Amino acid sequence: MAITVTHISAAAASLTWALGEKVKYGRGSLVGVVTGTIAGLASIAPASGFIGPIKALIIGSLAGILCQEAVIVVPTKLNIDDNLDVFAVHGVVGIFCTIMVAAFGVVTWQSQLGAIGIIAIFTYVVSVVLGNLLVF
Repeated sequence: MAITVTHISAAAASLTWALGEKVKYGRGSLVGVVTGTIAGLASIAPASGFIGPIKALIIGSLAGILCQEAVIVVPTKLNIDDNLDVFAVHGVVGIFCTIMVAAFGVVTWQSQLGAIGIIAIFTYVVSVVLGNLLVF
């Protein structure tokens, strides 16, 4: 089932990303489809052992749309230099799917939101430490 939901999520995210580009820009792009595939793969990872195909389709479809918006918002509105869209794709959908696991009732909200908080604090601390080590 994990293999099935992974493929479904990746395909759904690719499709919604391409359709989003078609609506916004008049045509889809290969880079968009590939980035949508990565978004679908990253989005399903936290839930792949717990959900079925329909829920994977929902997560993947929403992940494609969400990441396409994040790729625009992160550098422009948040003023974060994310050249390879790593945070806009992996970070955003990782958080999204972690929340979706709780929304689908697989685990508790407290455990998922607590895990997101712990990861955010850990990432911030390690980033500051590594940034300071690299500057000196």
